[in-house]
Amino acid sequence: MGTSKKRQVHNLRGENERATLDRYPSPRISLELLKGTGELDDLKNEKIVEPASGMGHISKFLEANGFKVESSDLGDDSETYGTGGLDFLARTERCENIITNPPYRQAIEFLKHAISITDHKVIMLLRLNFLESQSRFEFFKQFPPAKVYVISKRLPHYDPVHKEWKSDASFSHMWMVFNNRDRIGATQLEWVM
Repeated sequence: MGTSKKRQVHNLRGENERATLDRYPSPRISLELLKGTGELDDLKNEKIVEPASGMGHISKFLEANGFKVESSDLGDDSETYGTGGLDFLARTERCENIITNPPYRQAIEFLKHAISITDHKVIMLLRLNFLESQSRFEFFKQFPPAKVYVISKRLPHYDPVHKEWKSDASFSHMWMVFNNRDRIGATQLEWVM
């Protein structure tokens, strides 16, 4: 399973386990939208790594659609899907593809590391405002995404207390795609809904 290491998880907000691990599940509609872009079509015969699997929303969707998925997460509790206790940022084993909804507080670290160890595609669900930071300007100049799919409709979020999806999200999302194998030209921007 690679050379990931366990590390101590500190509660960054003093809240619950979800906040500790920055664990916010990916809504099914976001995955349906990604599938509709065609970005997954050439990955059927390749393995996909989901390094922030949480409760398995992305992994289960991909598996149900015939993809081979290796799932892991830093969290190591009864809700963790796949192998728990693995620190993706310590992984040295190469991947064919990575698809994930990274912890927001570590999104740039996840992205940089994913690009450095992936042979084909890195696809991440991120907040749309991830594009606008001065601190990420140099990174995007050096590693521009191949495609950005702006999700035109606000995504629902999961309420762990009531165990249900709510539709009152206060921010927009996108799928950001990096292609280490077939990179051609400027970043393409598309809208999906």
